[in-house]
Amino acid sequence: MIGVGIHPNDILVVDRPIEPVPGKIVICALNGELTVKRLDRFNGQWQLKAGVYSGLI
Repeated sequence: MIGVGIHPNDILVVDRPIEPVPGKIVICALNGELTVKRLDRFNGQWQLKAGVYSGLI
């Protein structure tokens, strides 16, 4: 997630009342572990993607 400004050992703060929307960064639990990904929606399915900044060529 360095490409979006999140570096190792950074502290992330979660605001649970905010609804997750496509394109935003989310913290989620997968298989009992926390992970930070970009949320996306494709063909009606939620997807978690690596946090590559879309402005980079």
